[in-house]
Amino acid sequence: MSRRAATDADVRRRAFPLVLGNLAPAPFAVLPFTLLTAALLHNDMPGSRLDWWLLSGGVVTAVSLIAVLRWYRSSRQVRENDLERTLAVVSYALLGLHFGMAPWVVAGEKPDLVMMFAMFASVAGVVGCVMTAGRPDVFRVFIAPLAVIESAVLVLQPDTHLKVIAVLAFCMNAGLLLLHDSLSRNTLDAIRLHIHSDQLVKELAHERGELTDLNERMAATNRRLAHQATHDPLTGLYNRRGTLDLLDHHFARVSDQRPISILYLDLDRFKAVNDALGHRGGDKFIIEVANRIAKSVPQGSFAGRMGGDEFVVVLPKYHLDQALEVAQRIVTAVARPITAEGREVPSSCSKIGRAHV
Repeated sequence: MSRRAATDADVRRRAFPLVLGNLAPAPFAVLPFTLLTAALLHNDMPGSRLDWWLLSGGVVTAVSLIAVLRWYRSSRQVRENDLERTLAVVSYALLGLHFGMAPWVVAGEKPDLVMMFAMFASVAGVVGCVMTAGRPDVFRVFIAPLAVIESAVLVLQPDTHLKVIAVLAFCMNAGLLLLHDSLSRNTLDAIRLHIHSDQLVKELAHERGELTDLNERMAATNRRLAHQATHDPLTGLYNRRGTLDLLDHHFARVSDQRPISILYLDLDRFKAVNDALGHRGGDKFIIEVANRIAKSVPQGSFAGRMGGDEFVVVLPKYHLDQALEVAQRIVTAVARPITAEGREVPSSCSKIGRAHV
């Protein structure tokens, strides 16, 4: 099935609940109208024909009521199955038959009475044209019995005026077919526009979700790139650039109330350790040293790796005596032996440079 065919089928499917919903007043209007008309004009109607008309009204009411109740029980969903379509088609066909019979009920009686009942059929045709807008197939099964029976009854009347009215009624019903075609196009176009609007809203929501996800990924990438630009990939500490940027930031704010202390750490015999353990073992050694330094740094301060075995600890708001306490804590932590590549390796930093601003 082509894309357009599928769209047209969906449009027709969505028009069906409108047609079925328009049938809802029928069970509560047809039989009361028939009974009221019969009660007012029973003296002017042949009894047997009136019985058939009342029976027709009862059947129309029962079938249309079943169709409408079944639709309401299905929560008025936009769908069309074989049973619901059959009930709707039969209901409209019976409606057409019932109102087409109206002139027949009083046929052979007073011409003005026949003309009045023919008017019932004509009005019903106009109402049915509006009720079935969007579904020409349903309107055809409604208008066909109405037009044929109405025109045939009027043509068979001896009164010449009624024969003329029969021709006019036939032409009017033919015109209703053209009018219904125009109404259906407008209704289907409105439904098609609604479907396209729904699709557009869904596509926009999907694209908005994709854009949001893309923005989140880009933001995460930017954060990762910014972190990589200022942090050492091996130890996770600030690298030389990150450390210098932070130093510039803190130096610009230094005052008597905001001193800054800097500790410079150089590991002992790291080249020998690196030669003994190999590149991978040397990396593990550096990572462990960096972890010990980071754990020894107080909150609000930071540590950076300036080179292979060179580290810097920046202590904002720390005076010299406070910085010496932190330095001693770092020396003690680094001095514990480190296990790397299955070997226990001694570690130490024999000197820590200090600066206080």
